[in-house]
Amino acid sequence: MHGFYLQCDLVCQYSLLAFILRAMPNPPGFLDGVSEDCIAVARHTLDLHQQCMMGLRESKNDPCTKTRYIN
Repeated sequence: MHGFYLQCDLVCQYSLLAFILRAMPNPPGFLDGVSEDCIAVARHTLDLHQQCMMGLRESKNDPCTKTRYIN
């Protein structure tokens, strides 16, 4: 269960990092848009989120786990 909560924390941290990277201006010479770093972090965040959702499906015995993940 400790590993599950660690993954939940990582989802929060990586999503915040993606927001920060999205808000940063691009260096001169680059077109407006999302940086490659931001896209990579966002994809990694979605992968972690998917792993957490699979963990939630497996933990049907603990009804509070879903609430904890959402919070």
